Amino acid sequence: MAELILHHSLASPFAEKVRLMLGFKGLAWRSVLVPEMMPMPDVLALTGGYGRTPILQIGADIYCDTALITTELETIKPKPSLFAGNALAHHAIVYWAETALRDVAASLAYQGPGSVDLHKHFDQYVYIAEFYGISADYGAAGGC
Repeated sequence: MAELILHHSLASPFAEKVRLMLGFKGLAWRSVLVPEMMPMPDVLALTGGYGRTPILQIGADIYCDTALITTELETIKPKPSLFAGNALAHHAIVYWAETALRDVAASLAYQGPGSVDLHKHFDQYVYIAEFYGISADYGAAGGC
C-alpha cells in the first residue's frame, strides 16, 4: 500500500476527525501542515483548485472530502470498522453533521449562543438515527 499523507491544519475540526479515524484504524500516516486560510498555493496545485482541508493523499490519488476519506479508509482497512453496523445510517448522520451541524457551529461562533435553536437540530439527529434503527436515547443526559 502507498504511504498515507494527510494535508491538514491543526485547527480544523474536519482534519481532527480524519486524524482520529486514522488512529482508530491504527494506520501509519505522514503529516503535511497547510495554512488555515487562503492563500494556499501548494494545496491548490495538489488538488487542482480545491481549497479545503483535510486532504488525504495515497500515492498519486487525492481524496478531498471527509466523507470520501472515510470511505477510502474503510476500503484500505475494513477492521475495525468506522461504521456502527449500518454504513448507510453512518453516511446519513455524517451528511447531517457536516451540513446542519456545521451551520449551527458557525452561527454559534460568529453570532453567539442565542442565534441557534439547538433543539431543532438535535431533533433532526434523533429523526435520522431512529429512521435507521439507531437508539438516540441519551437517558438522563436529555440531549441538548
